[in-house]
Amino acid sequence: LVENAVKHGVRTRDGRGTVALTARRDGDALVLRVEDSGAGFGTARIEDLYGRGTGLRNVAERLRAGLGARASLAVDPDAAGGAVVVRLPFDSAG
Repeated sequence: LVENAVKHGVRTRDGRGTVALTARRDGDALVLRVEDSGAGFGTARIEDLYGRGTGLRNVAERLRAGLGARASLAVDPDAAGGAVVVRLPFDSAG
């Protein structure tokens, strides 16, 4: 996801831009956010982006295969640039 943020976000701005990574706990899940200062996704959903490359599709499929339906990958349409949010569930004992 960071590679995508650099390749499709920062690089499109002549190499001048930022990539921000954040992680937070939300109940029984770890929520990761990768955001860049590029053009963004607009109102596209992850499924809408599948035809544009394999990176996001691969991550989404691996999440579903490894962690099931409680894991998710989504774009944030309200972000100023491109932003992808990953939700990784864990058990409550962890």
